[in-house]
Amino acid sequence: MKQEKKMNKWVKEAIHIALIILGVFAFKSIFIANYTVPTGSMAHNIEPGDRLIVNKMSYDLRVPFTNIQLKHFGDPQHGDIVVFDYPLDPSINYVKRLIGLPGDQIEVTDGFITVNGVHFQTSMQDAYETMRIITEGGTYQETAFGKTYTVLRRPHQAVTLSQKWTVPEGHYFFMGDNRDNSADSRIWGFVPRENIKGKALWVYISLDSQTDSFLPKLRMDRFGKKLE
Repeated sequence: MKQEKKMNKWVKEAIHIALIILGVFAFKSIFIANYTVPTGSMAHNIEPGDRLIVNKMSYDLRVPFTNIQLKHFGDPQHGDIVVFDYPLDPSINYVKRLIGLPGDQIEVTDGFITVNGVHFQTSMQDAYETMRIITEGGTYQETAFGKTYTVLRRPHQAVTLSQKWTVPEGHYFFMGDNRDNSADSRIWGFVPRENIKGKALWVYISLDSQTDSFLPKLRMDRFGKKLE
């Protein structure tokens, strides 16, 4: 009898733990989630090892663990930093900057962007500075749709060939801020609306694993960094 009561107690405890775990995952599925960034495609704004807080209710309220929409709050906007399911493998999460909305006409020439005939402004003063950053690498500020952020360029030979796209209905076009080292919509295409998970808000912790130490290094200066 005692053994049976003990077993019942353990079963109840296991059920309680399972419900708590389910509740945590349901909360993350509906409201706010954290994501770890494995690559530098958004550097310097987002670095490998950054842990991001993502508002999953920025655009929709969905049934937990599904893409079924319960309520629509708004649509993603130009310049948003968005977490989404990689179109070629939805089990993988990507984080990129939103460049093109449905219907937008996009042209990219050597990493410089034009949307609907409007060129994204940069902080570079003249053609000489532009060529220097292209050939030697460096950063500049890019401004579009009322948002300003840092773009990182890798040294390379200047490219004059332009790529052009028209974003289809129900899809979005994303690019990385590490403009020459990002696998994004320029390579694998558009992202369906249902793949979008939420808007990245800030970095809550950052760990640098590229050190000589066995343990990763805390990047204290990135704690609480707001993502622009």
